[in-house]
Amino acid sequence: MSTWWERLNDESTPISKYTNEASGWARCAVGETRRQHPGVIVTIGAEPEDRKMRVLGQRFYDAVYKDNFPRARQVYLMIQRRAVRLMQDSL
Repeated sequence: MSTWWERLNDESTPISKYTNEASGWARCAVGETRRQHPGVIVTIGAEPEDRKMRVLGQRFYDAVYKDNFPRARQVYLMIQRRAVRLMQDSL
């Protein structure tokens, strides 16, 4: 299975093809980041506890749904930066 970053950089396939995957917290870019950095993104139920991360996840889904590669890449990087910030705050 390819990562979100790989998908976002392959414009030969419409990113909206992955709308169902982007709609679930466990499989979206936030969930992928959570798996890459265990313990950094805390969840309540399935949703991230961090409000900013929740908003970024919703923005990511919106960009995927609209097949907006540039926006999806931008939000993906914002999710990564937020995860780094959460790591720093936990030290």
